[in-house]
Amino acid sequence: MKKLFLALATLVLVAGCNDTPKSSIVVEGGNEVTLAATQTSAEVRFTSPAPWSATLMPETDWLTISAASGDAGDASITLQAEANTAADRRTTTLVLLPSGGETTQVLVTQLGTADADSTNTPVFVSETAIRQVTILDPDDGTESNYAFEYDNEGRVVRMQGSDNYDGTSMYLYTATYEGNTVTVDGDDGVHIVAALDEQGRAARVAYTESLSPDGGGSSSPTRTDITLTYDDDDRLVNETGKSEYGYGYDEYSYDYTWTGGDLTRVHYNYYDEDFAYSTHPNTGNIDLNWLITAGYGSGGIAPLGIFNLLGMRSTHYAVPCYWAENDVTPEQMSPVCEDDLDKPVTEEGMYYEDGETTTEYTFDGPEGSLSAIATATPVYAVHYRMTGTIIDYDPEAYEMRDGKKYYYVIVDWGEREITSREEVRVDRQEVTVGY
Repeated sequence: MKKLFLALATLVLVAGCNDTPKSSIVVEGGNEVTLAATQTSAEVRFTSPAPWSATLMPETDWLTISAASGDAGDASITLQAEANTAADRRTTTLVLLPSGGETTQVLVTQLGTADADSTNTPVFVSETAIRQVTILDPDDGTESNYAFEYDNEGRVVRMQGSDNYDGTSMYLYTATYEGNTVTVDGDDGVHIVAALDEQGRAARVAYTESLSPDGGGSSSPTRTDITLTYDDDDRLVNETGKSEYGYGYDEYSYDYTWTGGDLTRVHYNYYDEDFAYSTHPNTGNIDLNWLITAGYGSGGIAPLGIFNLLGMRSTHYAVPCYWAENDVTPEQMSPVCEDDLDKPVTEEGMYYEDGETTTEYTFDGPEGSLSAIATATPVYAVHYRMTGTIIDYDPEAYEMRDGKKYYYVIVDWGEREITSREEVRVDRQEVTVGY
């Protein structure tokens, strides 16, 4: 599954002096970072002309940094802070020094409780707010985990996750809500800026991802500009994007089809992906469907769906998607002896076929909220026979066997005749929702 979780920690960057010497590090957004009293992480992104080192002056017991050194080029440091329960704000300085260059200082300030607006009463986050989601394949043990945190307004402000598909991978994303803009930054190089329309829907999205094509540590940013269109019922119906690479551009388009209030099909180029639904209302505080369908087949906008920024959600909970490894016997015709070119040919083969998925939804969470989804999909081995007529072959392309020529032929096949069909396994998936 694509990396769909986003950690959202409000980060205020105040623009500083622009007269930075060329031999110094350039900090994105300016040389000041301000954290809220309850904020525990923020990211400083910068570009260095040479290998760099970083330190805090003075060192503190309330703030640490994720890296003390790095290579030249684009880089980032995560600031990890303890919540400030004191009334007064506190400060320290992040000192960045490129090899052979000049020092760059970033003032880090964490507000105190006295800085909060006393007229704003914090909103209590409901006990029905989803805190964790686990998607597990109980047969092979692969799983993805997503953990959510919320701000005083009940918005997701942090999402952290892990998966064990290819070793164990940990992911962390942070984001800011500022007016009609939502910005998301991931420690995997993802940077998303979504401009919202008057209805609070993402209308234009800039998606940037840093790639490492040469495996040598160099980074090549890839940017995709995305436009989203909604219908009169507030439902997402089209997504178009234009990606910029080092060698040019690539354009794409998704069409979203809704049936009975649910997003049932996504069309991309010549490919359709269909989705099924339960009869249970989709009432979670976040739209779980964007997780359990792996983003409805989309790419850069999937996280925004989890945050309810893509218009009206599907009315019901979706049936979780799964991807079985069903190998199919290749239909490759064996060479035919020259004595048999005028005779009918017969081939036998086998393929795997998924049966109908059964899904069970459990509502044992707070106030009867969704707590688990379990799916079971039978897989069948289907054996078949086909008969056809040889319509062409290359007389110059043959192989010799026992003194005779054998040709690879082109066959006009008839319908498949199913000779047997047996269940060989059941593919299962379990989704657990924690509060």
